[in-house]
Amino acid sequence: PKSKMGITQLVGRILRQPYATKLSKDSSHPLDQSYVICRRSNTRNLIDEIRDGLKDEGLGDLEGFIRPDLGEKAPKTPTIEIGFREQFKHLADNIFLPRFVIDEPPKPRSLDYEMDLLGRINWRDFDLSWVEGRELHIFQATDIEQAISLAENPVDAIRQTGITRKIVYLEPDPVFATRQISDIVPNPWEAWEIASTALGLLANRHSRHQIGANLSIFLEALRSRLVQFKDERAKFHFEKLLKDRKLCFYLIRDGEGGIKSTKKIPREGVRRLEHSSVEPLQTSIFEIEERDKYNDFERDIALCLDKQAKLLWWYRNISRAGYSVQGWQENRIYPDFLVQEKEPEEVDMHSRVFVLESKGGHLAGNPDTEYKESIFDICTRLGEVHEWTELGLKFPGQKFIFKVVKQKEWQDQINDLIGN
Repeated sequence: PKSKMGITQLVGRILRQPYATKLSKDSSHPLDQSYVICRRSNTRNLIDEIRDGLKDEGLGDLEGFIRPDLGEKAPKTPTIEIGFREQFKHLADNIFLPRFVIDEPPKPRSLDYEMDLLGRINWRDFDLSWVEGRELHIFQATDIEQAISLAENPVDAIRQTGITRKIVYLEPDPVFATRQISDIVPNPWEAWEIASTALGLLANRHSRHQIGANLSIFLEALRSRLVQFKDERAKFHFEKLLKDRKLCFYLIRDGEGGIKSTKKIPREGVRRLEHSSVEPLQTSIFEIEERDKYNDFERDIALCLDKQAKLLWWYRNISRAGYSVQGWQENRIYPDFLVQEKEPEEVDMHSRVFVLESKGGHLAGNPDTEYKESIFDICTRLGEVHEWTELGLKFPGQKFIFKVVKQKEWQDQINDLIGN
């Protein structure tokens, strides 16, 4: 395939498969992995294009999980398991962070997007009045067939012997339209109702051929409005649950998320992240950090954090496997860094935990960044000082601060945040 968009959409369809269940914590099980098999000469360029496409869709957290598979000839890299630095080993299995929790009998549980938010959406409230006034383009889509043969003149090599134009259009079939929105509207009957009603409204003013010629454009517009409606309604129910105090921001000791006390790295050839060849990292919670796991912006942040005198430790969060925050959109937020401040000397002061998400300059102001800032603002407000003993956890008073760090002013943001 020559279209990077086509491959990105294919990966997206894999990500949207319903009823997915993880079989391993670190995605090492074969059924926790997806495979795209295609024939292309430059696999590296294809991988880069898919990563860029996912970033544009707000799925940049998946970047590190997309890799080429060279088949049986690819050598398997031997790995070793490492743990926390010696001075932090006492923290193993004792670091927990708050997340959104539905507080209901028999016991509190993590917020579930599909059950607690998506399941509350009434799709009959979706407004289709815009369809009635939608104008369709008047054009005919055509397929062109060309016949060629060898030319009598060797210089020309080939010659065209005929050309045929065929008028083509998609059939405005409600079943086809339903399939195009089924990843957004989970109930097939509700998806059918929306799709068939929309096509019926178009049929009141336009011919089948004209609808068919415009169908792909119309379905994209329908999908866009459905996504917007879904996010708006999910946000409404999220905020209502918070207001009714059914949704809380708690620490739960159930093994989900948090910081794992071990990780695997290649046995040989690891490029270490460090300030210089004579100045290694000092406060990373793991003694070894792989340079190749960081982009340039993340590397700069990590090295800056390592120099902060007020910090006890910092940790590079594992995307799709580490600590995450579930907001009103389907995809969880996996922040880039978790940072623990040293205990303050003043008795009436509380230590702070910083949860940081980095955003490159080209992503500043885009919808994904604005969404994460909204969720982080709520987390910071709810993460004010608590004794965190509601669920029987013996935690000292801590204040959790969530922040999106933007590339344009990242140094000032970190200094202002941690230096105060």
